[in-house]
Amino acid sequence: FLTWKPNEEADLTGYRLFQDGAPVQDGLLKGNSFFDSGYREGVRYTITAVDEFGNESGPGTFDKIRV
Repeated sequence: FLTWKPNEEADLTGYRLFQDGAPVQDGLLKGNSFFDSGYREGVRYTITAVDEFGNESGPGTFDKIRV
């Protein structure tokens, strides 16, 4: 279970989550958590925030990763 600090900008549309550089799903995540049912040890996750204009932040870190 992955959680991250929510982006507090008013124009936030959602988040893109990447697993070893590849998106984990089509579209954007709306919340600040995700359950990866296919989790395996050694996987690297990154997260980006996307605004209403399609601008994407640099990769962020996670508050918690629980197995």
